[in-house]
Amino acid sequence: MLDTKIRMRIQEIFVSWEKLIEDCLAEAVQAGELSNTTDTKATAVFLLSGWEGAVLYAKVAKSAAPLDTFISLLEEKLFR
Repeated sequence: MLDTKIRMRIQEIFVSWEKLIEDCLAEAVQAGELSNTTDTKATAVFLLSGWEGAVLYAKVAKSAAPLDTFISLLEEKLFR
């Protein structure tokens, strides 16, 4: 199991990434590039979790396919 200090530091990093993504999404909403009903916090969590899951899967599979699939679906469903 991860040492508590290491786990907490990793969590801080993820929270900071989540906030950066959320801020970008909020800017996209303000610019009219995303619907004004977009839940930017939930979407940021979804994007970060999905990306990190795709990265892990790609490493395990030794293939970029999970990353390609994530990006394709993201472009198709969220950023159309």
